[in-house]
Amino acid sequence: MIEHLKREYSDHETSTKDGIKVHFEGGVAAGSAQQHFSKDEHQMRIRHRGSRG
Repeated sequence: MIEHLKREYSDHETSTKDGIKVHFEGGVAAGSAQQHFSKDEHQMRIRHRGSRG
């Protein structure tokens, strides 16, 4: 999933420490793997932080 997002947003600055961060002019979108209740069930958590101003 992270490799796919890196390709899709190759025109933006990205970092892949502990998941992926895609830097936009107005903020950052971050995604990371998150283990759910059972060890066999995984989810991807996506957050967006925008800049104020």
